[in-house]
Amino acid sequence: MPIPSLAGGVSVIRSIFVGKHGKVDFYTVQSAIDSIPVGNKEWTRIHVASGIYTEQVRIPWGKEFILLEGEGRETTTIVSSNALPNDSDNTGSDKISMDSVATFTSLADNIVVRYITFKNLYTDGCGMIRRAIAAYVAGDKTTFYDCGMISYQDTLFDKMGRHYFKNCYIEGGIDYIFGRGQSIYERCTLFTVAHAPIGSGWITAQGRSGPHDANGFVFKFCNLVGNGRAYLGRAWGAFSRVVFFKSTMSEVIDPKGWDNWNQTVENLSDYEYQCTGPGSSSTGRVNWVKTTLSQRSIYMFSGNGYIDNEGWLERQP
Repeated sequence: MPIPSLAGGVSVIRSIFVGKHGKVDFYTVQSAIDSIPVGNKEWTRIHVASGIYTEQVRIPWGKEFILLEGEGRETTTIVSSNALPNDSDNTGSDKISMDSVATFTSLADNIVVRYITFKNLYTDGCGMIRRAIAAYVAGDKTTFYDCGMISYQDTLFDKMGRHYFKNCYIEGGIDYIFGRGQSIYERCTLFTVAHAPIGSGWITAQGRSGPHDANGFVFKFCNLVGNGRAYLGRAWGAFSRVVFFKSTMSEVIDPKGWDNWNQTVENLSDYEYQCTGPGSSSTGRVNWVKTTLSQRSIYMFSGNGYIDNEGWLERQP
């Protein structure tokens, strides 16, 4: 019998249950994903009961139309503790890939994730900072609702594809949202964590490399808080694009706001549009940040047109 339709009128035809105890289909999240065939074309729900799951979870390319849901980002948590070695050590034929250390990796298109927190709790015991990814997202048409991503450096690798994050909690200190995704973050909380060896960290490191590339990060109606200090972003790519749209910035934001990271500032597209809070003050800001948007851009960013002009969001459960 089909599962009742969910939001948007889209039917989920099968549900798989994961839990730590009791009558469930699987005891690990990865074993549930493994049970779904490559080439899946119908929405399948993996429901993960409350608990802490210590494992790395990977949705491989070709396993589309998966709805992965927990029972609340405060109660359903997936945890691992792996990190890349220092850059000087991560070279040659034995180079370690970023997805191999991520707590959660999603490579397939058409994925929905909600009510789960992903944590990377790596520590080498010496207080050293390493690139420890909590979530790695590279598939197209991927959405996260009410999720958490927690680490310190490189928390969320928004690698590529069109993505939508809503009501998510993202925590880190250095480049904790980075990549070349074409993504909207709506009503998310960005929490900057203090760390003694550094002064100001960076919230974003966006990697747009060409003037005609579509990718970029848009943060609308977000809340920027924390107990550390951070720049809004530094340019990982020569044509980096980050937009903060009507967001609230606390005093955690470094007064300079942005770091061009040795890129040509005329090529960067960093915007702060009608933001509020003490961290949004223009006093001390770099002189190349933009504060006005065209009417077309306002229309695009106030809705979801930047990532969805074909209605794919409404066709997800």
